[in-house]
Amino acid sequence: MINSNIIRTCITVLLFVFCLAGFTSAKQHHRITSEDSKGIVKLINPAVTGSLMMMEIPVCLDVLGGYAYVLTDKSLNVVDVEPVSEINLISTTATCANPIGVAVIADYAYVLCPGKGIQMFNISDKTKPVLKNTLGGLNPVDCTVIDNTLFVVSRDDDSGTGWHNSINALEPDRQSVKQLFSVDGRILAFDCDSKGIYALCEMKSDSADGLNLVAFNFDAGKLKIMGALESISADVNSAMIDGNILYAVDSSFGIFAYNVEGGTPKLLSKLKLKGTPCDIDIYSDAAFVCCQSGGLIIVDISDPSNMKINNKAVTPGKILDAVAGGKLVYTVDDYGVQIVKLLD
Repeated sequence: MINSNIIRTCITVLLFVFCLAGFTSAKQHHRITSEDSKGIVKLINPAVTGSLMMMEIPVCLDVLGGYAYVLTDKSLNVVDVEPVSEINLISTTATCANPIGVAVIADYAYVLCPGKGIQMFNISDKTKPVLKNTLGGLNPVDCTVIDNTLFVVSRDDDSGTGWHNSINALEPDRQSVKQLFSVDGRILAFDCDSKGIYALCEMKSDSADGLNLVAFNFDAGKLKIMGALESISADVNSAMIDGNILYAVDSSFGIFAYNVEGGTPKLLSKLKLKGTPCDIDIYSDAAFVCCQSGGLIIVDISDPSNMKINNKAVTPGKILDAVAGGKLVYTVDDYGVQIVKLLD
């Protein structure tokens, strides 16, 4: 009989190789606000307060209404996360092979399937999610959610000469995809708010090192290249917009903060982080950066021009994805689900 530790080690190695190949988990963010959200970094003393080991290695997660929706390389898993000290697995449902992202809106979980499209699961019954539809015609690589709309990056490399990306919008009550814009290059990371979309792009026409920030204004319906992003490299793999500040994570360095007010990006500060930074989520005046073996790094962003490391949480495995809200951060590592509580 093959030792279970050997199996887990092999799976972990495969996951690491998969990440090195440039396929990162899709990032989605539900911005959660509350009365006690101010000054959250002053409360931080992180500790893992809930844990669930899984047989399959998680890729990413979304959290909504007391449940975590955890994606592995072959399944969608619903985890009851309330109370956090007694989290448990509710159901496991097969998905496409090697999905890379999940986002939840109302009663649907949207699973990104590279080369195949988007699988839509009805999750009104948490014990038995049902695949209702697969939206084809897309090669999804990333997603984010704002105002109950799913925004998806689709990538086309059929030409063999580079990447062509488009950003598409999908509303839950309309099972169809609307293309908002396309660029002749690679969208490496993006996020959106109520004003529009901000995409970090490696344009094919650019000969110099660096990335361009491309913005799409919802009201005007226009696409604009705002300008080059200073210092950051093409190793960027996650971004989040917070007011007029864009935070971007570079896996070879750490976190960058740019002021995007006025239409031209301006570098405010950058902060070196240990490990391999791969995902970011923001709550109040704290940024939570997943740094794989480096743990969950908590960054004080109360002054974006002077970011500081506040603390970190260590989980049993390499931390891959995080969703923050209130005084809890829901994470997945290559052992399972880990809930970090930010204690007073």
